[in-house]
Amino acid sequence: ISRIKPMYTLTLLRKREIIVLEYKNGRECSFMASKVKKGELAMTTENKNTQQLTKKDNIRHVVWFFIFSNSAGIIQALSFTFCNEVLKLSYIPCYLTALTLSVVWNFTLNREITFKSATNIPKAMAKIAAFYCVFAPLSTWWGNAMTQAGINEYLVLAFTMSINLTTEFLYYRFVVFRNSINTGTNNTAAIPTPRTY
Repeated sequence: ISRIKPMYTLTLLRKREIIVLEYKNGRECSFMASKVKKGELAMTTENKNTQQLTKKDNIRHVVWFFIFSNSAGIIQALSFTFCNEVLKLSYIPCYLTALTLSVVWNFTLNREITFKSATNIPKAMAKIAAFYCVFAPLSTWWGNAMTQAGINEYLVLAFTMSINLTTEFLYYRFVVFRNSINTGTNNTAAIPTPRTY
């Protein structure tokens, strides 16, 4: 192991394949290289992000997610109000329209800023879609049942949004971005520079 401040590098040669493990700022990033040409390391990211997040990182995730989710909540509330008061739609189309707009907004900001993820967008969106394939029908069902029982639709919306905030954060953190936190291009501390050997 050779020490190159502030990074440790371990290089293993195995059948024309070089595996480079780089340790930077206490975080491990795994890369694989299939070709070595004239002393240059041709690298392709394997994206095996095994970094250990600190308590500060986790607190930052919660705070930013809360902020962005609240901004998404504002979008959801405004769009719901517009559909309900102006378009005079029933609860279900109002809720689903507002939910869709807030999800797109929330995903974009949290991917770029909260979790700083370079994960594949279509795959991440597919995971989000899977979450809402469960959450949307359930929340639509209980929301419609509660409004039909005489509970104010805005109280129902607030209750549903609070449930959504909690469950969505856990799903983002431990499913969608679990192995890609801090891999975005704007996070230079987590992206090692290709080296020559």
